[in-house]
Amino acid sequence: RNQAVQSREEYLVWITRFYEGWKLYPQGWSDLVPDILAEVEDPDERAELEAELYEAGRFIASEWSKDAETRKVRTRQLSIWGNAMREAVTRGETREMIEQIARDVDRLKAQHLTYSDITPGRYYAEDEDDVFR
Repeated sequence: RNQAVQSREEYLVWITRFYEGWKLYPQGWSDLVPDILAEVEDPDERAELEAELYEAGRFIASEWSKDAETRKVRTRQLSIWGNAMREAVTRGETREMIEQIARDVDRLKAQHLTYSDITPGRYYAEDEDDVFR
């Protein structure tokens, strides 16, 4: 369905923006994941959480990069997840948050959630500084 309204090249531009960032949101997934995991001292736990984040990221990138009418993930959800992960690090709740986000991504895949279910309050209180609020 997406191929009818979006070129492969445009789709790949958005995939790159997801992983590398862009002017509007300069920190991409490839920057965020190491930052989030920097405080995880146990190498086995870090590897496990990294795998969960990159698995979730594959789905998030593939959906967010689609045309707005066909995607299951919006920019708002990227902001919510990024803010929730950063907050989890400050609270010492990194593992719990990664697991919660991974569950939500699985539920999005299975169509048991929609992007509108992913709100700041699902994770933590709303961030006053969130530009996508």
